[in-house]
Amino acid sequence: MKFHVAPLPSCSGTRMSESLCRCTFYLRLKLLATKLHLLYQITKSVFGRLLANYAEEQILRYYRVPEPDTPLQYIKFRYSAEILERIGVNPALRQNLNNQNIGNVMKRLGFKKIHKKNGNGWAVIEKEGSEINNDAFIDPNDTVED
Repeated sequence: MKFHVAPLPSCSGTRMSESLCRCTFYLRLKLLATKLHLLYQITKSVFGRLLANYAEEQILRYYRVPEPDTPLQYIKFRYSAEILERIGVNPALRQNLNNQNIGNVMKRLGFKKIHKKNGNGWAVIEKEGSEINNDAFIDPNDTVED
């Protein structure tokens, strides 16, 4: 997005022209500020979506959503802070992730919230190291796009 602000006309002459010139300057300044604010909002929105996508990928890398028939011995209770600690390895993105962001992503992915007397958390199945590593390999049945 390219912004262009036309040069101001010369403000020499009568008081009326100086006043008009000053008014034009402030109007242009306000227009530029509005455009910059819009650019900031767009950038913030795009960054928010990127952050949510990153959080989803990292959560699904380490955790699975328990099915209704999953035996309780495989389901673990994890606080949002514990999940954040495990997935937040990228320092640049970690400073923008918080418990609320993680909670919204967990809900969207289908994880169930659990209320305990010591606080709220999530029902998760933690992937084992071998399962995490297996996800990194390409299977012959995987579809490869050009």
